[in-house]
Amino acid sequence: MKNETIYYARKCSITNEGMNEGWLDEQNLIYFKYAKDVINYIKDCIQYETIKPNLNKMNDDDIIEYGYNHYDIYFTEWECETDFQYKEIKGKIIEL
Repeated sequence: MKNETIYYARKCSITNEGMNEGWLDEQNLIYFKYAKDVINYIKDCIQYETIKPNLNKMNDDDIIEYGYNHYDIYFTEWECETDFQYKEIKGKIIEL
């Protein structure tokens, strides 16, 4: 229903869409709703490393695991109403 209010715990730092699950860069408090965005972010982080893994040999799951192991980036879900920080009304995200 178009007039329905939807509540979200976080807002994606890339798309600005509301989200109740996704990836979190815990060190920088950056949120990612989509896997493609977190994968690109991790690849960018790797570019600055002195000793780089061979990205050509890594699939998406390997890259996400590398982000978890080296950058504290992990998938999480927010389920409690007390986590809600945003609401969407008629397609517009509003901070609570």
